[in-house]
Amino acid sequence: MNDSRLKRLGTATILLAIVCAVALLLDGAIDRHLDTEAEGLFGFYCLYGFFAIVVLVFLSRILRRIVAREEHFYGD
Repeated sequence: MNDSRLKRLGTATILLAIVCAVALLLDGAIDRHLDTEAEGLFGFYCLYGFFAIVVLVFLSRILRRIVAREEHFYGD
């Protein structure tokens, strides 16, 4: 990767971290109508979303092994 692309990637990562931090801080300021006790925990939706994405990544790795074709499946 060249330097400008690394700089943009670093900037995007910092902006994403700032947005996530603001969302986590606003979690305590929002009055919600809870359906379960777990929803009342501070940062519940942030943690729930993180673990949901982790599960999706692992499931996609398993699914890839099931549906993947050989490199030259369609021929050259």
